[in-house]
Amino acid sequence: MFGPAGHVYVFLIYGVWCCLNFVTRPAGIPQAVLIRALEPGPGVGRSSGPGLLCRSLAIDRSENGAPLRPPGIYLIDDGFRPPEVFMTPRIGVDYAGAWKEKPWRFCLDSPYLSRRLWPSA
Repeated sequence: MFGPAGHVYVFLIYGVWCCLNFVTRPAGIPQAVLIRALEPGPGVGRSSGPGLLCRSLAIDRSENGAPLRPPGIYLIDDGFRPPEVFMTPRIGVDYAGAWKEKPWRFCLDSPYLSRRLWPSA
């Protein structure tokens, strides 16, 4: 996570699950986006949660530090613009005290989310 923006940060959690992050700040500033879920599609199975996402895409710690560009992991802007993005409290970070309630989880309305925590209407 301390690497340069535009690179992959993969870490192991609970000694079992890999978690995929995209580093977003210059080297030395630890800031990244955790990729929590993807909707299934060609070559992508169930991935509702960061561990299942990595397992579905065969991502492991060997990807850590790789640049976000082909032939490895990369993003493509396909022009899709979601009608609405929801912000919810973080999940799985009960140890974070007051920080666990920060609305730093950004979601699209999808049945493939690991947990649906929509704000009340």
